[in-house]
Amino acid sequence: MKNYFQALGVPENSSIATLREAYRELVRKYHPDMNEGHPVKRFLEIQEAWECLRNDSAREEHRQALQHSGGSEPPLPHDSEAGYTGFAQRSDDEIDVDLKEFELERAFAIRGGRFTTRIPVESVCPMCDGQTLQRHNCEMCRKTGALSMKVRAEIEVPSGVQDGSIYTLSAQLELFGHRSLRARIYLV
Repeated sequence: MKNYFQALGVPENSSIATLREAYRELVRKYHPDMNEGHPVKRFLEIQEAWECLRNDSAREEHRQALQHSGGSEPPLPHDSEAGYTGFAQRSDDEIDVDLKEFELERAFAIRGGRFTTRIPVESVCPMCDGQTLQRHNCEMCRKTGALSMKVRAEIEVPSGVQDGSIYTLSAQLELFGHRSLRARIYLV
């Protein structure tokens, strides 16, 4: 299991202010635009760690997962281990994420509600903007014009979800600081 506290170089009991300070310092050090000699992979690890640790509930879940971890990455809460079947970006403001299976606790399915999880998405590279002419020098996307990653998503589940039904839900995503991205998520 990834330890996001280690990725930011801070103890697990760090305050949000300490986490923010460590994140900002590391971003300045490893950002591809500022320091060409550093690998993009490290920058993306820092981003992923911050996306998790900046949210109080996600940070606490991560702490608990680290305590109960047996060395391998546990499945995310409410997610099927092999449930993701694919993803494709349709526009700048909408991302489709197809889920083969999405598990909900019975009580949660009956009453509905909102929860946060991490889902895989693919996005146009923010450095080269997917442009063919600029892409040949882009280390962030490795000249592909796109990035694949897991992002935090807030998912609103309606009340009365029935087992075996298919639903289209909206999820708030945060990708490269843009918080208003929407995703349509299909549940079976």
